[in-house]
Amino acid sequence: ASPVQEEAPLVEERAVLVEEKAEEAVEAAAEPLAAEAAQPEQEVPAEEPSNEEASPVQEEALLVEERAVPVEEKAEEHVEAAAEPPAAEVVQLVQEVLAEEPSKEEAAPLAEPEKVEEQQPSAEVPQPDDEIPAAETAKEEAALPAPELPEAKAAKEEAAPPLPEETVQVVEEEAPVEPAKAEAPQEIPQLVLPPSSEVEELRAQLQSSRGRLQEAADAQKRLAEKAADAQRRLAEERERVEVARANAAEAAQQKEAAQKQFQEAQQMRKDLESHLLQIEPTPRNRPKHARLVESVKGLKHMQPGACGKDMKVKLLVSLQAETGDASKKVEIWQDVDARAVLLEFAALTDRRERKSRCCAMAALWNLATEPANRLAMWNDTEGARRAIVAGAQSEESSQIQSCGVAALQHLSEEQGNRASMWSDAAGARAAILDAAFRGDWELRERALSALWNLSAEVSVGPAMWADQHGVRMALLEAARLEDPAGAKARLRAVAALHNLSASPANKAAMWAEEAGARAVFLAAARLPRPGDRKLRTYGLAALQNLSTDAAEEMWSDEQGVRTAILEGAVLTDPADRKVRSTALYILQNLSRGSRSRVAMWQDEAGVRRALVDAATAEDSADRELREAALVSLWNLCGEAQIAEEAWADAAGVRAAVLAAASLRAEPVRRVRLCALRVLQEITAMPAVRTSLWSDETARAAVVAAAQLMGSGDRSLRECAVKILFGLATNPANKAAMWHDELGARAALVASAGLGDVAERKIRSCALGALQSLTSDASVKDAMWGDVMARAVLVSAAQAKDLADRMARICALGALQNLSNVGLQETMWEDEQARSALLEAGCLEGAPDRRARDCALGAIRNLASKSQNKKSMWQEEFGVRSIVVSAARLSEPEDREARECAMAALWNLASEPENARLIQKDAEGARAAIEAATVLQDPADKKVRAYALAALKSLGAFA
Repeated sequence: ASPVQEEAPLVEERAVLVEEKAEEAVEAAAEPLAAEAAQPEQEVPAEEPSNEEASPVQEEALLVEERAVPVEEKAEEHVEAAAEPPAAEVVQLVQEVLAEEPSKEEAAPLAEPEKVEEQQPSAEVPQPDDEIPAAETAKEEAALPAPELPEAKAAKEEAAPPLPEETVQVVEEEAPVEPAKAEAPQEIPQLVLPPSSEVEELRAQLQSSRGRLQEAADAQKRLAEKAADAQRRLAEERERVEVARANAAEAAQQKEAAQKQFQEAQQMRKDLESHLLQIEPTPRNRPKHARLVESVKGLKHMQPGACGKDMKVKLLVSLQAETGDASKKVEIWQDVDARAVLLEFAALTDRRERKSRCCAMAALWNLATEPANRLAMWNDTEGARRAIVAGAQSEESSQIQSCGVAALQHLSEEQGNRASMWSDAAGARAAILDAAFRGDWELRERALSALWNLSAEVSVGPAMWADQHGVRMALLEAARLEDPAGAKARLRAVAALHNLSASPANKAAMWAEEAGARAVFLAAARLPRPGDRKLRTYGLAALQNLSTDAAEEMWSDEQGVRTAILEGAVLTDPADRKVRSTALYILQNLSRGSRSRVAMWQDEAGVRRALVDAATAEDSADRELREAALVSLWNLCGEAQIAEEAWADAAGVRAAVLAAASLRAEPVRRVRLCALRVLQEITAMPAVRTSLWSDETARAAVVAAAQLMGSGDRSLRECAVKILFGLATNPANKAAMWHDELGARAALVASAGLGDVAERKIRSCALGALQSLTSDASVKDAMWGDVMARAVLVSAAQAKDLADRMARICALGALQNLSNVGLQETMWEDEQARSALLEAGCLEGAPDRRARDCALGAIRNLASKSQNKKSMWQEEFGVRSIVVSAARLSEPEDREARECAMAALWNLASEPENARLIQKDAEGARAAIEAATVLQDPADKKVRAYALAALKSLGAFA
């Protein structure tokens, strides 16, 4: 038996013993109790209950609980019956006890009982010789266990007969006992109280019995807890049994399904064998994708859900893998059978064929990544286009939708597809917009990438921005994302908006949308994190596009756009080069506005410092920065005040510009050109020309560029020659420039002799510079005496091509300047020079008016030389007709030509023989002179004076 089973009978026995002991204490209080109290008590083993099964423990607990209840009730009844002596006897007994002088030990039980703390029962069994304290009251003794006595055992058997072990029944409570009828009062016998030592001993026994009863109650409680735990474990065990049964049923179903699949596999094997017998032998050298296509076609007849479906999916997966090979993409798309199989499976709508459709859509995605396939795939309207668009609009499978949108993304990379894709409003455009609004991050990124590609098409840019609740909303929402997971989506959205900002039709509207596109660009342009460099670049690049139309407004936005631009323009980290160059390009656009130039130049710590720092960057990777800064300085120097101050800034702008202009390496040609452009603008300021020519570094840089002969250096040479042209207009520089024989002179003469059509500008500028130099008296004789210089001037003066009109004018102007000194006779005797002047003097029409005026001016100068007068007039079809025709001109625009012609007639009339001939030419020369003498317009004052002088000469020789 378990310790619990052993303890239950002991509890019952002790309860009965308490009842009997209480009765004996009341009836025979005087009898000695030492012998009874000395009887030892059996020790209850203090073992822990074993973890046996719940059922026996539960049953024992119920038995103990059922037996203990009637026993306790019976004991209480016996105690009450025994503790009720006649009232008179009790009163007398109490009076006698109170009359005595009790000792300290004896009076304790009669005093008010103190509250005694409960003590844990001792594991030791009290021995007969131990001192046992007296009980407090008889009623308390009845509730405590006491040592078992023979009499108590007999009373126990009467009070609570043992229950049979076979059946456990609930003992019903006894009916209440009617009170005994009152009898006549009897004489109360004299009570003899037991000695105090016996009472104390009895009290100790009762106290010990109480502890043991408490132990029994605790044991009963533990039994109840164990019973509850056993019930819980039993419920768990039942639940596990139910789960096991369910698993067994499911396993049976799986087994049945496996058997069914096995049967289907057997049938499929037979079908495949019969199919293979019908297929012709396939050459081993056929491509793998062709063999896969043939196998897939053989399984198309399998119904969805059949066992062959898995093999079909595996074959499609293999075919999809083949489309991922870059070397096979064109071949697979051009294979009619392969294309037909992929398109057939991509168009499936049966939900059971979802895997097959997904494989086909993924294969089309792979094929769309090949640039050579994109145009053909999109133009296949009833095949690839329809399947891809349907997949991109699919709501049944996110994988199919993702493959469709990815294919559209790659198809939109083909420029020839973009306009058509945008026009497909209900198809491709709708699918892309839906994914851009509602897709997961990956799907949204692909949709925004497609919109980015479409935005690069200039023709659809205005329409995309005008789609306020579609494209515009999708792009602006994505461009405002701050979630790190949406970083790629935000980048693509801002990049698409950047493309739209390049459309001229969108610029004003996008800049005006202060809380929309402008705010998005500004927020992106001011991102400080290194990981946002691309996003920052696109934001600044969009502002760069808008700055072409809104330069003044951008510069006025001091706390917004201007701050963002300057923050980017001063970055020095090599990784920020793109951001910095974009910011400098914006400053370049802003510097084009005449209203903001002075303010930008005066921002010394901001704009000017940023431009100078970038213009002096020497790293080869910083060429773009340097170029953008120099172009901005070029624009700023378009203002006269800024140009002079820029040249005066010797340690800043001047040093940066001259260092760049002196570069010789091929990769920095653009930087060198931009620096020369700055010098060209500075040269336009007359106050700077002398200083610039005197600066050896500047002079060497300009002359070196003017002497470049390569076709790739044409822009450098043109700019340098223009600078020399500007310097040549300064009187202080003319003699020095002509005497710089191997430098400026050689460069100008060589450039003036260029005959290539692409070099006409260089030739015209060089001839203009030579013309300016001829206005210096100290240069004229030397230039006419320079064979090469004279040859290029005469050759240019004879140019008849309309595109060479400016060169001809400059050359004729130079000849006119050279003709007014002691070279008249020599120039007239030079047949080519004379021929050039006479040809130009015959020109008619407004475009050639300037050339004719220069030729007439030269003839006028040559006619002043006495050695030339006679021969010039005798040229009947030469000077005479030219001069007379010009003298008859009456239009205000021809006043200069008429003036030169009348002055020439005056010079020629001073020769006597010529005067007589003019007198005889009544309808020609004389009529022209007489007509000019009567002019009344103040602007014709010189013409009239020359006519009167000529008429006077004619009269003198009449």
